[in-house]
Amino acid sequence: MVHCFPGDTLFMPYDRSRGLPIGNLTSQCFTNCYLNGFDHFVTDRLRLPNYLSYVDQFVLFSDDRDTLVSARTAIEAYLEGLRLRIYPIKSQLSEIRIGSSFVGFRVLPNRIRIRNDNLRRSRKRLKQLQQDIASGWVDVLFIVAALLWGRATTISVISVFVL
Repeated sequence: MVHCFPGDTLFMPYDRSRGLPIGNLTSQCFTNCYLNGFDHFVTDRLRLPNYLSYVDQFVLFSDDRDTLVSARTAIEAYLEGLRLRIYPIKSQLSEIRIGSSFVGFRVLPNRIRIRNDNLRRSRKRLKQLQQDIASGWVDVLFIVAALLWGRATTISVISVFVL
C-alpha cells in the first residue's frame, strides 16, 4: 500500500526513498534533530508533562483518556507535516495497570521489566558466547575490551589482564 501525504504528486511516493539507514549512530542523531520540534510540540503546545521519548519512540501518560485521544489526533496531524505517521499496530491506548512496551522494556505501575523476547535472545547469545570461549574461538580479553570500549578505564583494565 502506498501512503500519500498532502502536496504529493501522482508519482511522488514512488520517486522518494523511504526512511533513514538503520544501524548507524548518525541516524539516531538525525532523528533526534528532526523530531526536536515534535518534542516541543507535545510538551509546550499540547501541555502534556508526562511524556517520554527515545529517538523515534514516545509514550504519553494521563489520567484522562479523552486527553490522550485528542492528543493522538493532534500528534498525527503534526507528524503528517513532517511526512511521518504512527504505525497503527505499534500504537496503543491502554491503562497503565496493564503496562506498556517501551524501548525493550515492559513498563508497569510499580516496576520495569525486560521484555521476555529480549531476555530469551540475551540468554541465547550468552550461551553461545560461553561455548565460543570454551572452544577457543573468542578470547576473554577481547570480550572485556569490547565491553569497555569507549571508556577511559579500558586501558587500565586491559593492562591488568595482560600482565
